[in-house]
Amino acid sequence: MLVDEGKLSLDEPLGFPFSPESADGDDPRSQITLRHVLNMSSGLETIDNGGLEYATGSGLSYWAGSSSALGARSRALIREPGENWDYENYEPYWRYTR
Repeated sequence: MLVDEGKLSLDEPLGFPFSPESADGDDPRSQITLRHVLNMSSGLETIDNGGLEYATGSGLSYWAGSSSALGARSRALIREPGENWDYENYEPYWRYTR
C-alpha cells in the first residue's frame, strides 16, 4: 500500500545515515535498497553462528533488540547488492531500526 501510494520506495538506496564512515556517500553499502533488504540480498557479510545459536538458551535472545541492529550495522559488503540471496535475520530488522 505504501509503495502504491508513493510513500515508500523499494528501489531507492537506503544509505547508512547512522554510520559516520559512510557520510560522504562513498561507502558501497549506501547502495543497498529496501528491495535488497527484504529479499535478503543486501550483499552484507553473513554471520556464522557455528552451531551456537542456542548457546544462550534461545536463538531469539541472541538476535533480539540492539544486538541485532549493531550486528547489521557492523557488516561489511562482500557482494554486490541484489547479486546473491542469503538468509539473515538482521536484514529486515536493519531497515526497521533506521
